[in-house]
Amino acid sequence: MEISAKKLTKTQVYDPQGAPICKLRRAIIDPDNGQILGFITSLRRFGLVPRANIISPQDIIYWKKDILILGLNYEFYHSADLVRVDRLMKTHKSNLLGRKVRTESGQSLGRVSDYSLNQNLKILASITSQKKFLRIFAHDTRVIHQKNIIEITPSEIIVRDSTVKLRQISPLRNTADKFSLQSSPTCNRA
Repeated sequence: MEISAKKLTKTQVYDPQGAPICKLRRAIIDPDNGQILGFITSLRRFGLVPRANIISPQDIIYWKKDILILGLNYEFYHSADLVRVDRLMKTHKSNLLGRKVRTESGQSLGRVSDYSLNQNLKILASITSQKKFLRIFAHDTRVIHQKNIIEITPSEIIVRDSTVKLRQISPLRNTADKFSLQSSPTCNRA
């Protein structure tokens, strides 16, 4: 089962007794292997964002659609508590949205407009790249599966050239021999 980044923000987090705790804001994804390292939550106490607001994937016992239930010994972490997450958040943007996407040959495919996560395996499943005209009108949208992603750098995502299918445009041919009004079934000849 997969969930998109846009729907991830609607996921409600519950404690083991079924009481709502917070909502998810975004996933922290390991650029080396696509694994989910943690989730940044919208946990707020007295109107302030607490120092520790990251959930570890190991604390999740149930995750389907927009419901996430934590195990008995769950804990909220600060990024400094999780070494890999801390290092990643210092060197990379923790969010994939808006990152440039290009092929290994250098062709731009736009920017990441969405991504999806595999809920069972807790890994990145795919990204959606999109070009925009005048930064408003979206066109050339592509869904790129995780197996076609070569590298995730701090500024861009590099994908295989095979994700771009070039259309072959045939040269204009003389079509008079293929269609003529005299042989047309709709033309009444006198």
